[in-house]
Parts: sequence; structure tokens; C-alpha cells
Amino acid sequence: MLAIIQKLSGVHQLLIKLLYGTGLRLTEGLGLRVKDVDFAQNQIIRPVRNINTV
Repeated sequence: MLAIIQKLSGVHQLLIKLLYGTGLRLTEGLGLRVKDVDFAQNQIIRPVRNINTV
């Protein structure tokens, strides 16, 4: 996997590292916004959607 990541550059490499390191799905990674990242705590903060809402 490391060899593949090293062959990428720029935004593509960043996205693959993020997906691989966090376990996010592709659509989740592509949907991230700056406000979803807490740089002070080094965390990704996403609102939890309750799928069981009546």
C-alpha cells in the first residue's frame, strides 16, 4: 500500500492517506469540509445522523 501512496502526489495523495488512516469511505472523505476538522484536537468532527428517527 505504501508504494501506491508514494506514487501519488498532491490532493490525490492527501485523500488516499486520509481514507486509509481514518477508515472513511470514499464519499465520506470527498464530502469533508474544513469546518469538519478540528485542527487543535487533530480530530475529524462529523455530525451523527440518526437513521432510526421516526
